[in-house]
Amino acid sequence: MTLEDEFGDIILKARAGLGLSVDFVSKETGIHKTEITQLEALARNPTPEQVESFARLLHLNSDKLMDIAFHRYVPKPAPTSLSQNVITILGYIGAYEVKGYLVIDPSTRETAMIDTAFHPEAMIEAISQNRLKLNYILLTHTHHDHMGGIDKIREKFDVPIYVSREEAGQLGKSWNSGKDRFVEEGKPISLGNLILNVFHTPGHTPGGTGYVCQQADVSFGFFGDAIFAGSLGRAYATASFPQLIQSVRTKVLTLPEETVLFPGHGPASTVAEEKKHNPFFNTSGD
Repeated sequence: MTLEDEFGDIILKARAGLGLSVDFVSKETGIHKTEITQLEALARNPTPEQVESFARLLHLNSDKLMDIAFHRYVPKPAPTSLSQNVITILGYIGAYEVKGYLVIDPSTRETAMIDTAFHPEAMIEAISQNRLKLNYILLTHTHHDHMGGIDKIREKFDVPIYVSREEAGQLGKSWNSGKDRFVEEGKPISLGNLILNVFHTPGHTPGGTGYVCQQADVSFGFFGDAIFAGSLGRAYATASFPQLIQSVRTKVLTLPEETVLFPGHGPASTVAEEKKHNPFFNTSGD
């Protein structure tokens, strides 16, 4: 099982989020800027001393960063019991893997789509093969890899799109003001006998949204590109980086520890695993 982000991805995201230049990092750490560029491009492996230096400068947890740098963190597979509630759909942009999901109430077959996985054909086929009743398309954010093909899906299933108010404009002609809905934190979405709680998680995008189903036996959530196993999504401006950190700290890591996190890219993990292994946060998730 491969993590979405490796050591180089993490230090690049942290450096860019803090607004630090390669020259500045080189001066502060004593690591040549060519080496830094190669490390961020995954073209070379770091030494333990380099990992420590980056962790100190970039405000990352050194032990957790060390585990990822030397491939010691592999999240456990999601519980098999969730297979009745969640179907994972894979899509690809070239070799880049994207994930979308179908959330199912097994007693009614009512279903919500979480993002499109950039693969409308696979979504449509999974709904048909499993005899599901699609109720909604719920978007975590409006980057193209997460909503690509949405019109094709709506040609087949006349269902509303739920999206944050901040990002509805990104849907363009796909937005139907008479049918589609804005999601709001604190206003849950019913799906048969399931309840999906809505969380506003800006940072990766202005209107990032998470959806969490909390059940007696197991809880599971979808936060798009806000958090990956052992990492975060990219913040596209230095002002949004602390916002992303705050969103994950207060909205994701405060969920019950057994909550399974299904990301937009890479493997699933749990809140407990991210508290223990995600280098952007300390052990307690603070």
